[in-house]
Amino acid sequence: MRRNYERIGAATGAFFVIAILVGGAMEGGHLERGPTIVNRVGQIWALLGFAAFLVFVGYLHRVLRRAEGPDGWLATVSLGAGLLYLAIKVGSAAPIVVAGYRIDELTPDLSRTLVDLNDAAFVVSGMMFGLFAVAAAAACLAHRVLPRWLGWFGLASGLLTLAAGIVGVVDPMNYNPMPFLGGLLWTLIASTLLAVRRQRIAQPENESAGRGARAGSVAGP
Repeated sequence: MRRNYERIGAATGAFFVIAILVGGAMEGGHLERGPTIVNRVGQIWALLGFAAFLVFVGYLHRVLRRAEGPDGWLATVSLGAGLLYLAIKVGSAAPIVVAGYRIDELTPDLSRTLVDLNDAAFVVSGMMFGLFAVAAAAACLAHRVLPRWLGWFGLASGLLTLAAGIVGVVDPMNYNPMPFLGGLLWTLIASTLLAVRRQRIAQPENESAGRGARAGSVAGP
């Protein structure tokens, strides 16, 4: 039972990525023509995805904290950045909620403004998602929580996402969302590997202690 419980926590990161991509594709463009059933289902998928990300951030913090030990700080940075990303992104839904509630009263200019507010929040939240990926990937590299190639990929995609977010805030017209998609890909792969290889990754110290005790008993005093 505990093993399944842990695997579910690890897999929530992969669910987050799939849910927000599917939900975003279904949800887009409804302010111009009014919400449809497909749009509403897309909104539900996106909300479920963000809820799953909250679970994943909490699970990943525990894994990284255990790997770093009591003096580590990257796990805490990753947790804080992940929560800030989530707060900004969920908060960005408010203009869309208002628009849906007042759909019959919206002028074209007001509709465009509400969509722009939502888009701007996506750019700002991208900075925090990049910081989340950078800190998590750096901890994975330092303590071999995940394969080194994946750690380097997460570090690179996170830095690029962070840089793209900063550029987007300064100059929104030149914002590039591709690094953010790279960060999502890292999250998807990391979540899948953590779910599949949970015991070997999450408890390296216990396994090492067990091997040392067995070696000592064989060698004798």
